[in-house]
Amino acid sequence: MGLASGLLQIGAIAAAAFALQAFVKRFGRAGRMPAQVIGAIGLTSTSAGAYFVSIGKLDHVAFALWLANWLFAGDQIHFVQVRIRGSRLADAPAKVRQGYGFLGGQVLLLLVIGFLCNLMVKAVHHRFHMHPEHEAERAQIEVGAIGEPAGV
Repeated sequence: MGLASGLLQIGAIAAAAFALQAFVKRFGRAGRMPAQVIGAIGLTSTSAGAYFVSIGKLDHVAFALWLANWLFAGDQIHFVQVRIRGSRLADAPAKVRQGYGFLGGQVLLLLVIGFLCNLMVKAVHHRFHMHPEHEAERAQIEVGAIGEPAGV
């Protein structure tokens, strides 16, 4: 895949997200937060683009980076909306009740981010051939070739 075609694919997805955002904005106040989250898909496309430009591949790692950035942006959008809605409530118990959904979303987000981190670690290990069993064998070969461990 050429550099231009990969970037065009990312750009096409971002453009589609911005078009969908413009459509959802037409629903008025009810579409405000969904439109912002949809628009964040286009804004966070730079993470996949940067990975593609530096590595030259548009693979699952690029999309995992994009997803991680989008989750972060969406989380921030959601937090601001919770704070705005909470500022309109009169008493503390109502504000706490209003924040329970956000708290549940945070727990779910942590699970998703943990999964993505695990995926990224596996991809890095695969990319750079960092296999612990091979490292132990290599260390034994080096020690055996010299006869004594280094530093003795």
